Amino acid sequence: MARKLRYLPDPTRPVEITVRCIQGRYLLRPSPTLDRRLVGIVAHATEKYGVVVHGINAMSNHYALLVVVPDAATMAAFMCLVNQQISIEVGHLYGWKGPMWQGRYHAIVIEDEASEVERLRYMLSNCLKENLVERVQDWPGVQCDGALLSGGSLKGEWVNRAAMHAERQKNPTARIDEKDFIVQKTLPIHPMPSLARLPHGQRAALYRRMIRELEADAAEARRRDGKTVLGAARVLAMDPHYCPTSMDRSPMPLVHTTTKAARKLWRAAYIAFAEAYRRAADALRAHRPHCDFPDGCVPPLHLFCDLPAAAT
Repeated sequence: MARKLRYLPDPTRPVEITVRCIQGRYLLRPSPTLDRRLVGIVAHATEKYGVVVHGINAMSNHYALLVVVPDAATMAAFMCLVNQQISIEVGHLYGWKGPMWQGRYHAIVIEDEASEVERLRYMLSNCLKENLVERVQDWPGVQCDGALLSGGSLKGEWVNRAAMHAERQKNPTARIDEKDFIVQKTLPIHPMPSLARLPHGQRAALYRRMIRELEADAAEARRRDGKTVLGAARVLAMDPHYCPTSMDRSPMPLVHTTTKAARKLWRAAYIAFAEAYRRAADALRAHRPHCDFPDGCVPPLHLFCDLPAAAT
């Protein structure tokens, strides 16, 4: 089946991006080094492409971002860089060879303010609803709760591997140490657009209340179902190469919105967009003079080749 076209009609709206590890493997299992590298990679990519991050969460088998991007083509280049460099670091740290990601990333526009808060709640609840830890702050991997509460940022590190390899080629007999090419990075976590107008104290109170509610709901669900949490220590002890026997394959929504009417309008707009894109693609293949691609799309690569290269 053909992949859904990436559609970003309004670059001011936040987008939820989710990327899953191949076969559901635990290749993003938390570790101090991987956590720092993941934050550093995202920070490096945001600096390069002008992306604003509103939330980040990395579980053992997937990670998610809440971002605002300038346009769909920049989003594609940003995600290419992030996924490529995470794959490299996981290969070095966990000895994984071969493809790392289960297909392309999923990008879903968050259409209204109520959905912004709902998606932030969902991101913060990830470690709770899977019965991994009792409290959000107990999650040992990358999570944005601390930065949201403090109004601050996450600290990470990025390895300038291009410079490191260039140095090795220039001095093949010299001993090149990776730590000499580590750059400290800061990833600011900005409030969601619907919450940015609130003073920091009010936002922090809202986040604390949200987290308390999520933790109470998770505790009640465990009591009802007779379950216990796995715990941070057992999460950290998992084999990154472990492959679960089953995975959740529920379909991704076309848009995050709170009303049926908005979903219908979005679906109609997407269908018109897809038709316009395919007409332009047909014209391009036929070498016809007019092949204007619609706004909000990722055009064929050679039409936006002036974007910065993703490999650096």
